[in-house]
Amino acid sequence: MEELLNLLREEVPREIESRVPAAHARLTERGRCVQATRVGIETLAYFGIQAEPLVTTMMTGNEDWVRWMLDGQPQPMPDEVWSVGIDPEPRPGRRGYPAHLVIEIDGMLLDLDAGFYARPSKGILLPPTILIPLHERGHGRPIAAEDLEGGGAVVYHDRSHWPSPLPSYRSIGAWKDTAKWAGPVIRRMREAA
Repeated sequence: MEELLNLLREEVPREIESRVPAAHARLTERGRCVQATRVGIETLAYFGIQAEPLVTTMMTGNEDWVRWMLDGQPQPMPDEVWSVGIDPEPRPGRRGYPAHLVIEIDGMLLDLDAGFYARPSKGILLPPTILIPLHERGHGRPIAAEDLEGGGAVVYHDRSHWPSPLPSYRSIGAWKDTAKWAGPVIRRMREAA
């Protein structure tokens, strides 16, 4: 399964980027994580591997952000502190999905669109994908976290513990319209295997 996951982690981001370039997605619509998760789930199912979508919030930041968080978030926030994440509160007029969709597979969290949030010029050095162990779920506790190159970190929380209701990811176009995108990924993975 490790070889298959490595291929998946190469092919899904390539497919998503070819269809929805990151520069365009930042300006238009949130939903690449939903698309990447759908393609990943469909591809894994084709190869007989059970995986489930997992609704999360995600926050990542540079080394200064990590220090600032560990110091208790003193105000004002220093200029060198940079972070990017998914705001869990839905807002009127906000486009896209108000959460970050990832894959749960064998006790691991697989984020096939993590690289979308990288900001190298600000010291946020996220890899294109992340595969990390899931922690025990508990209200307010991170379900997964990883130190990043350069001293930054990424943290995921289970979105089901937030008090505001969340629309189903299955009802949005980014989920409904992308199952067919798995076809080219499956073909490339079969050729490489």
